[in-house]
Amino acid sequence: MQGDAFTYLATALIQFHKRTHTSPVSSFAQFVQLVPEQQQKEPLAEEFQLPVLNMCDVLVRSLLTYASSELRKIKQRQEDLLASVRTDRSRVFRSVAPPSSEIEGQPAPRNDIAMLYSLIVLYASLPSERALQFWGKLPSFLQWAVWSTQVRDVDMTMALYDMLSGLAKSQQCSELAYNFLARGGGEVTPGSSLLNSTGSYNPSPSISWSTIFALLESRTSPALNPRTNQPPSLAASFGGFGSLATPQPHPPTQQPPQHIPIGPKDVLLAQSFLRLLSTVATSSVAVRLAISSNTQFHTSQLRCHSFLWVYLLNSRGPSLMRSLPFASLEWVLRV
Repeated sequence: MQGDAFTYLATALIQFHKRTHTSPVSSFAQFVQLVPEQQQKEPLAEEFQLPVLNMCDVLVRSLLTYASSELRKIKQRQEDLLASVRTDRSRVFRSVAPPSSEIEGQPAPRNDIAMLYSLIVLYASLPSERALQFWGKLPSFLQWAVWSTQVRDVDMTMALYDMLSGLAKSQQCSELAYNFLARGGGEVTPGSSLLNSTGSYNPSPSISWSTIFALLESRTSPALNPRTNQPPSLAASFGGFGSLATPQPHPPTQQPPQHIPIGPKDVLLAQSFLRLLSTVATSSVAVRLAISSNTQFHTSQLRCHSFLWVYLLNSRGPSLMRSLPFASLEWVLRV
């Protein structure tokens, strides 16, 4: 762990995926720099690719089965470190003594659990239904991953959606992933029917279809159709969507159309949302019908389509959004 094994393996698998696919498999880890040893090595021969993936599969399953308590400790230390870094930066921001460049030049804190999630994306390259074990024998890990992810932590949320996208490959896995998000990260049962509405559950503020569509809609609704009673929280960036869980009431006020600033992480987080949406929609006809026929998501579909093309043509992030699987998303966005 301390030797960056997760980072090494995750970046190696991402490089392998890049040679066989045009679209990135991970939003969080796609810009992680390779170590010199990885840059100098020749590409893995095709006959060894599946055995290496199978070995990584065994490693991940063994780690989650026998070292779950250690993962929880690492996650807690990671959160404590991140909280202390935020406190220090806030203290420096209020002070005029040290220059801001000293803070900006500091290396980012370790994020080993997010790299583990990026490593689990390897199931997108394994044979179909291999990820069923996560929905059957290892569901407690998924539930822990959801409820231990703070909504304000953009990197962890991004990596979490990347992982779910990797685990949603194949028809049965995609239907289980759909139900998992419909229940807001709650327990799912293989063979259960698809849920048509999320209204009867209490979804996690970071994992639910309602959250995904609400966040995508929030990027376009202020400019396309400003509402008189819209809470200011819906006009925030993706990184601040924790307020969606408990919005504060405000008196109705007429808000003029405004441009919402969008950063690189906003684009990457949206990419992780849309990749998961594309994966489940591509793998299962039943999921496509369930999402497209849900009246709760109907208005958001049109705005999501506008969102995609706006960023495709936007000079600030064309290379990020151009790789999204638009053809697959058309199944969901069609009305």
